[in-house]
Amino acid sequence: MENLSDMTIEKFQKLFTGFTKAYGTFEINKSNNDKKKKGRALTVRKKINFEHYKKHLYGEQGIGVVPIKDDNHNIVFCALDIDDYNLPQEDLLKRINESKIPFLTCLSKSGGYHLYLFFVEDTSAQLIQKPLRKIAKYLGYPNCEIFPKQEKRLKPRNGETEQIGNWINLPYFSGNNSTRTCVQLEKHLELEDFLHHAEKSKVSLSQLIKLSNEIQLDENLDENTSFNKLLKSEGRNSYLFKYGCSLRKRGIEDIEISKKNKN
Repeated sequence: MENLSDMTIEKFQKLFTGFTKAYGTFEINKSNNDKKKKGRALTVRKKINFEHYKKHLYGEQGIGVVPIKDDNHNIVFCALDIDDYNLPQEDLLKRINESKIPFLTCLSKSGGYHLYLFFVEDTSAQLIQKPLRKIAKYLGYPNCEIFPKQEKRLKPRNGETEQIGNWINLPYFSGNNSTRTCVQLEKHLELEDFLHHAEKSKVSLSQLIKLSNEIQLDENLDENTSFNKLLKSEGRNSYLFKYGCSLRKRGIEDIEISKKNKN
């Protein structure tokens, strides 16, 4: 594996900064048809530091991070966790592009997708929940997991140990040799390209709320219907016809609708 500069590792650490007093890891035993990985998830109650991120990127020990920072309020990144192993990747990426939300879509450890969003500054873990849930519904996964899963950690009571919260496995385990890379319509991004795109795509809370407010929810998607299920049940042509109708209601010209469906 190629050597990574300390600056590259530090950039990765800064992007995925969260709770520093504990971290997660996952010991893989075996896989099920190369999809959902089998193993043991562990929470380690020790401080996470530069060396942990370095070992992750070098493929020595994967780590997961709790997004809510030590102040128990703010985050600098969040993610949608889509565990749909039969989802056509191209369809998901096109749907994300249509949403105009600057997600960086990474393959997850289990074979699904983690849709990461990064913030320009510390941002309330509570205030991102509503816009993210609307965006998840727009993408066709209204019930997907959102990280952070908590708005804040509960305070320990009666001698309990400090609450940690849920952690998410980070991408680029083993660097550019990883199976957890960021995917775009044309290619997979190498680590340096991912870091560059992540920095450029950062948003503020107000920008996220504005983008989510501009989204018009597809009336064909309900709380229990995923995008992939809808494609299967109605057929691609039927879905695209209804999708085109919803765009027309939003005032989009027919020629633009034709381009979107072809793309």
